[in-house]
Amino acid sequence: FEAWWLIIYPHLWNRGLSLKDAAKEVIQNKLTNLGDTDGIVAIDTERNMIMAFNTPGMYCATMNDQGELYVGMYNT
Repeated sequence: FEAWWLIIYPHLWNRGLSLKDAAKEVIQNKLTNLGDTDGIVAIDTERNMIMAFNTPGMYCATMNDQGELYVGMYNT
């Protein structure tokens, strides 16, 4: 378990970024500059799912309010 939210949260609070923009900045910029690869899936306060990753692709799963599950590969 990696606590990326500890890094993303200050971008949300101090800079007023959306969760999507904060996650993208941390994963795409900060992590890439460190030579690391990773990703995050999160849900914002309006129930929007966001994905940020700096790999060629990332497996993700979502479920809607009807209980329908989707598992897929997302590519950059």
